[in-house]
Amino acid sequence: MAGGRGTRLMPLTNNRPKPMVPVLGRPVLDYVKD
Repeated sequence: MAGGRGTRLMPLTNNRPKPMVPVLGRPVLDYVKD
């Protein structure tokens, strides 16, 4: 999840790390924690 540069998610990952990209209003990391 955290490896690489996130080029396929580029518009979303320009200013934030991949685990913090929002999905349905919550960062992906929240779903991993739950």
